[in-house]
Amino acid sequence: MPPNSDMSCVIEVPPFTPIPRPLGKDPVVPTTRKECITYSHASAILFEEPPTVQSLSYDVFLGGSCGHTVWRSEIVVPYLQKHGITYYNPQRAVWKECMIHEEAQAKENSKLFLFVLDPGTINATSFLEIANIVPKHASKLVVVLLGRQEWSEKALPEDFEDRIRTCDLIDEILKRHDVPLLTNINDSLNYIDDMIIGSKTFTAAMSEPLQRVPYIQLKAKRAVEATKTAARDSFGYFKSRCASITSKAIIMLMLQVFIVLALHFYFLPAVPLMFLIIPLISLDYLIAVAAVIYFRFKAHQEKSLSTAIASPMEALKSHDVPNFVDSEVRTHFKEQLDLRTHGLPRQLTRDEKLERNGCVTSPVGYDVFLSCSSGSELEWIRQKAVPQLHKSGLTYTSAMMCDKEMRIPMLHTASHILYYIPSYKTFLSGMIEIAYFIGHSDWQVTVCVPREAECLVLVDDTRYDPETVAAVERRNASYRMAFCYLKDMAQRRQCRVFTKVEEAIKHIGDQSRRPCFGSSSSRSTLQ
Repeated sequence: MPPNSDMSCVIEVPPFTPIPRPLGKDPVVPTTRKECITYSHASAILFEEPPTVQSLSYDVFLGGSCGHTVWRSEIVVPYLQKHGITYYNPQRAVWKECMIHEEAQAKENSKLFLFVLDPGTINATSFLEIANIVPKHASKLVVVLLGRQEWSEKALPEDFEDRIRTCDLIDEILKRHDVPLLTNINDSLNYIDDMIIGSKTFTAAMSEPLQRVPYIQLKAKRAVEATKTAARDSFGYFKSRCASITSKAIIMLMLQVFIVLALHFYFLPAVPLMFLIIPLISLDYLIAVAAVIYFRFKAHQEKSLSTAIASPMEALKSHDVPNFVDSEVRTHFKEQLDLRTHGLPRQLTRDEKLERNGCVTSPVGYDVFLSCSSGSELEWIRQKAVPQLHKSGLTYTSAMMCDKEMRIPMLHTASHILYYIPSYKTFLSGMIEIAYFIGHSDWQVTVCVPREAECLVLVDDTRYDPETVAAVERRNASYRMAFCYLKDMAQRRQCRVFTKVEEAIKHIGDQSRRPCFGSSSSRSTLQ
């Protein structure tokens, strides 16, 4: 995990070389690699030494801000050790690019992911990791964002709008997948207890001496909360029914008084009055008990029914799946499946494709969805993408052709997603969205990032004060590091990263002409 503040960097910039991933044996992290990018702290801080990488399982992966932050060593790690919860700490005094594989292995073997974002660091890599984890492990992720406004305000003037968009994008992604976004580390520790210790069986929890008391406390807390919830639901239901029940109870009480008086004065004057009242009181008690049982059962039944019948739009928003697309889209998907199963039919001409599926707003299925990190820098679509798409005979659509609410469903209607980051102004938010797209195992993504978009260049350093120059260097170093993580994510998903739009579209065209588009078993190398 990279340090993000107060660091000096020694950088060699060779092409990215994927780290081989051994199958069926413990992963090996190289100790000497010339292509490793190394970031070292200017001040001496004690960190945990990198453990020997083995096929170990961890309860919690401690992701988030590194650098000189101490939230792990002072708050989280002592708490986890006290409760007997295993963890993986990626914070190191020196970070190397070849450590990416070690962290990826630890993520695969972790039951829960905790990401704490401190406003004192840039957090570029952490944002990418969160976005990439969400589509696959949303139920295992908890995020703590400390000082969101402070983090945005610490940006360089050139990055201020991009940081605002980054925060909005992370909020949107987490809300879509119901991931808890907290503002306090202690709340996240309670969440970890509930997820790790509370999910164990009684026997498993009692076998761990450090988890016995927390387990009993959690179960007692859950029982109290369940009792409070049941009482609150029953009281609310009774309160809503109070008007109708009160009138009926008054009528029944008056009827009983009339019956008692009639029996006592006219029919059974010799029978003591108490012998007439006690049976009626007993009957009232039985009726009240039966009413309580009935109303509680009915309230529980109505609650279960309302939970089971979810709103279609809420389901679409929360789970990000195209359950409610029109029949034309489903027909298109079926046709694509038939083509992959039985081979390719006659190739349609460009005019036929445009007439059938062209770049219009009706979602009937497309070859390419054009996505961009910027809403204003869109010249590349008209000047570079469209001519090459027509030349390759590919149909296309873009985010400009649909409403914001329909953007995610529209992504499902395309066979391939081409994502372009036009400049450094939206580099961070663009990388985050790419990481989110790559996290979907059923989405085919191709990335295009021009060289000039990878870093912020000061035209004349002498015009700026040393503090600004140092801040730009830290910013570029953090973004380069995040880009290394993004390339590794793409390599694991067999996604290509290009620097030119024309080359990216040619690659998509070559892929679309294969009988099994998107299912190639060969691993592509990154450019």
